[in-house]
Amino acid sequence: MFMRIGQRNLFSRAGGRDGHATAQTPLGELTSAGFYDMAIREDGLLPGTLVDTENGWRPVESIRPGDMVMTFDHGRCPVVANRSITLHHDTLPEHKAFVMFVPKSVLGNRSDLLLMPMQEVIIESDTADALYGDPFVLMPSLLLSGYRGIRKRAIRGDITLSMLSFEQEEVLLTQGDMLTLAHADTSLSPLTEALPQPQETFLRLPPEELRGLIDWSAAQGAPGPALGGPGERYRYAAIEARAL
Repeated sequence: MFMRIGQRNLFSRAGGRDGHATAQTPLGELTSAGFYDMAIREDGLLPGTLVDTENGWRPVESIRPGDMVMTFDHGRCPVVANRSITLHHDTLPEHKAFVMFVPKSVLGNRSDLLLMPMQEVIIESDTADALYGDPFVLMPSLLLSGYRGIRKRAIRGDITLSMLSFEQEEVLLTQGDMLTLAHADTSLSPLTEALPQPQETFLRLPPEELRGLIDWSAAQGAPGPALGGPGERYRYAAIEARAL
């Protein structure tokens, strides 16, 4: 039995697989091909983003290979690599030169936070559970634009990303109770096609289906703690339950 992680209210409990047809978002009509041309494709965490480690909360850029990091599925796991990537502002297309601003508490984050548009976060959804048999869904942060103050913020200069990787795909506790995806190291290798690929752990859906899970009628409230995490005691109980 899974404990509640805290983002369940983000999703509508009504509708079916085709419910996305009536869902309207600030991004307008979406197709998979069009969606991935709307933003920078690189993901990773921005400097200062705090990650839960065996030595407490640490900025992602300070984490080194071998450091133990708390994951949603497997408890403490060693980091295989922390790749640093710099994106130069003058090389970015104007329509892609933005990150996502997430106000405090909206996704369980204990302070305001910036995310890359294609950085996937874990959301728990009753609707996804009913339709697909899995309540935990990966959602690029761009799709949450317009939800309780989540919005684009222009990039004014170069930005550096930290890409933590593990033996397999993992979900990390970041900035409090927010759950963000980290890749399997083999998926980031230049030899990816020659290496065995780990099985994906979480449900992935096309953007046009993901947007149908969001209850936009409840999305216009002021930023606040409505979707905040449940606190440390419940958070760790959830991790332990999922790892069993």
